[in-house]
Amino acid sequence: MLINKPIKRAQRVTVQTEWMKTAIIARCGVNTQKITVEPPRLTIKIIQYNNDGVIRFLYPAAPFVYKNHIAIIKALIILKKQNINPQVTFTLDGNENRLTSRLKKLYPRTKTFSVYARGLLP
Repeated sequence: MLINKPIKRAQRVTVQTEWMKTAIIARCGVNTQKITVEPPRLTIKIIQYNNDGVIRFLYPAAPFVYKNHIAIIKALIILKKQNINPQVTFTLDGNENRLTSRLKKLYPRTKTFSVYARGLLP
């Protein structure tokens, strides 16, 4: 893991979730007192721009395994079996790694750029 050495050298580490803290302790072997959990302080305002009934998500996350793109795809598969078909847009260009090259075919970045340009979800 690329972050093992920097985490071991750091005096303090701040993460956003308890599961991330637990994972770092397990993988890096650092003292639990060294890691602080600070959840992001976000206010999310949900605005409906159209009435077509489609649920849309924009997932602006980096192309790292711990960002759980695969978990989102697995959730989409489960939802589809329940006749729920949300649209998800990832912010990947498809050249970062093998995972993103596979995802690129399903979620092209050009669609994401058009979302940003319009200021709303597709």
